[in-house]
Amino acid sequence: ADRRAKMVSFLGVSTFCSIVLGSTLATVLTVALPAAEMQSWGWRVVFATALPLGFIGLYIRRSLQETPEFQQLHLQRDPRTAAPVSPPFWVAMRQNGRAILLYLGFGTFYSIAVYVSVAAYFAFMLANGFSQRSALTINTIAGLVIIVGILVSGGLADRIGRKPILVAGAGAMAVGVVPTFLLGSTGTFALGLLGALIFVVPLSVFITPAVINVVELFPTEVRVTAGAAAYNLTVIIGGFMPFVAVWLTDATGSSLAFPLFVASTAVIALAVVLVWYREPAAGHVATRAGNEQRR
Repeated sequence: ADRRAKMVSFLGVSTFCSIVLGSTLATVLTVALPAAEMQSWGWRVVFATALPLGFIGLYIRRSLQETPEFQQLHLQRDPRTAAPVSPPFWVAMRQNGRAILLYLGFGTFYSIAVYVSVAAYFAFMLANGFSQRSALTINTIAGLVIIVGILVSGGLADRIGRKPILVAGAGAMAVGVVPTFLLGSTGTFALGLLGALIFVVPLSVFITPAVINVVELFPTEVRVTAGAAAYNLTVIIGGFMPFVAVWLTDATGSSLAFPLFVASTAVIALAVVLVWYREPAAGHVATRAGNEQRR
């Protein structure tokens, strides 16, 4: 329990490793291939790299073990009744509605922030005079910084709890997102990179407690169902961000309309965490164990 957040942080690391590898491959192809060849066949190379993932999925399905909590739940089931381990879907949703809404309150901002870091800022730089090569390079460096940031900060949520990290990360991004986009409008590589770092450094700290709450907010018997519902609702909302970004920019005529919208979602996440979030029992156990270990 005292290393749970540290272990979960490797999920975030693996996610952004894949993003960085994709960005690096796109950069290499853009540099190596003429534009016509990139449009004709070069883009297919990126999709061809997905083929080995099927074999990884097969390995996961055949080899990995269930969690101890889930195994214990199955052992407690009465074999004579063969009662289902988990309640029906809508019952699970109703019983965990508050936790789902709570995760939506701050998890939606996590989804939006990831979109900003991997796509929106990149598109903004291209629209403001950056070459594709420079924007891709900044994107790749930012991804590497996120990976390092997650590795360095992943254990913080074990030592001081989830809530302080969520508050600090959301607050820093609320303050930093507008300066990030202002620097991204300069067309200068160094300033564009600085703008990216202002946003992605606090994002890297925010990621681990945001992800681990998909698990810790829900009891074992509905963890996958309710957790997946909460998480994927945030992904659906985040998926509308390209539309929101274009619509806000066109409606207001201001390139800062979308960054201000992102800042407002960060403030909402901050308010939700401050008012309604309670450290999950696992987080309390981890923090207490860490404090006792240090003493």
